Amino acid sequence: VDPGAFVLGVRDDGTGLPQGFDMGGGTSLGMRLMRSLSKQINGQIVLRPAAPGTEALLTAPLRQKKEEE
Repeated sequence: VDPGAFVLGVRDDGTGLPQGFDMGGGTSLGMRLMRSLSKQINGQIVLRPAAPGTEALLTAPLRQKKEEE
């Protein structure tokens, strides 16, 4: 992990994601919120199987790059 980034992980013990799940194609409110919020902080979300369940990892920089004027 980049020392200039933070990682937030959330894991459940449910049934997991269906075969062939595409996070980019998810249309549920939860998926849209995760994508939108991670984009706002220049982060990335990865979903992966956690046997049982699913793990979501959000990685984002600790500091935002200042926009040049």
